[in-house]
Amino acid sequence: MHGDARHVSQINANGAVHVYRCESGEEVLTGAYVDDELVIMNRDGYFEGTEDAAGYVEMTLDGIPGRQLLSQYYGVLRKPGVALETLTGSASLTPPRLSAPPTLRRLATAASTEGVRLEASSATGLGYIQLYAEGRPLRRIAVSGPNAMVPVIESAHPEIGRITAVAVDAHGIVSSPLSLDAGPSRPGRGVGKLWGLFVGVDRYPLLPNACGSDGRSPCDLTLAVADAKRLAHAVGQSRLYKTKEITVLVDQEASRSTVLARLGAMVESAGSEDTIVVSFAGHGLRDDDALRLVLSSTSLNDLGGTSLAFADVAVQLRRARARVLVLLDVCHAGVSDRLATNDDAVSQLVTASGASMIVLSASKGRQLSEEDERSGGGRFSVAIDTVLTKRRTAFDLNSNGAIRVAEHCRGLNS
Repeated sequence: MHGDARHVSQINANGAVHVYRCESGEEVLTGAYVDDELVIMNRDGYFEGTEDAAGYVEMTLDGIPGRQLLSQYYGVLRKPGVALETLTGSASLTPPRLSAPPTLRRLATAASTEGVRLEASSATGLGYIQLYAEGRPLRRIAVSGPNAMVPVIESAHPEIGRITAVAVDAHGIVSSPLSLDAGPSRPGRGVGKLWGLFVGVDRYPLLPNACGSDGRSPCDLTLAVADAKRLAHAVGQSRLYKTKEITVLVDQEASRSTVLARLGAMVESAGSEDTIVVSFAGHGLRDDDALRLVLSSTSLNDLGGTSLAFADVAVQLRRARARVLVLLDVCHAGVSDRLATNDDAVSQLVTASGASMIVLSASKGRQLSEEDERSGGGRFSVAIDTVLTKRRTAFDLNSNGAIRVAEHCRGLNS
């Protein structure tokens, strides 16, 4: 029952969410709570929730065959605040007129020097086709009318990398993505350089016994260093790059100045064809609503001078020209009343250079990461190692030699 006794919310075991008006019994909001993500929608289809959350929800539309992902309508239907406006009776939105999303297909392969041709269709009119190369915006092609055929000459140049295309109609509704994969990768033909920085901290000699579920246990960890080394080894097995440069910093080695210096050198040297992987395993604390990574030198008496502000890491990464992958496992139960979460870090990770930024975390802000003593590491690092090395072929679903983000996330969630 809501505090004002005007509405009641129901959450089912399958994650379905329903909100009813007590006076009439009318359902005014519906939604889903899936994998710790919430989507809530009014009766007209307007919703609020993250784009990730919208990617979990399928919907059917009257007169339109099949099921559509809610995320395809993100630009049209997402209305922050719509739930509160509905509950207070202040909502004044015009019901949307929805159409089927545009379609995009690859035509018969042309001569290799001409690349491929795409055909886009939309009953309500096309807006543009967006091309991405390795997660980075490559080119936007303006189109109009119900149908359009466009050449993608970039697909004839393997050095550009894997290309993905989506069609967007005149109203902002998005097609399913289409991958223009050139074929299986061949070992020894990699491009660019892989840069890695893996930080793991087990020892906290200057922290008081203020950790654990009781808030009175020692703060030392047992598997963060092992996680850093395991991830460095797993990532370093990649055959998709010409060269690699991997750095592992653990315990006292991982000082604030050393971490920032190494990170700055990587960002400065890495080019647009390179990839930077940065991983942190250990405690995190909040200080004036800012996330700080706790180091072996950290003292609560001088938190600002002895820990590593994640904002300083984010500033460096925003300058990157290379693709960036961040692996976060900083939500171990730290000093109880100042516990920081992976969500605090993710909110700061946005690149300003146009390079893609992918963040994979051991858990969400409402969860604690779990360790597996039998495997000698956290479940997060063990799962990544499994996907990238031990069972790589099982998760490389298209057998192209590379683990795509979707394939990797499927492996982590399995």
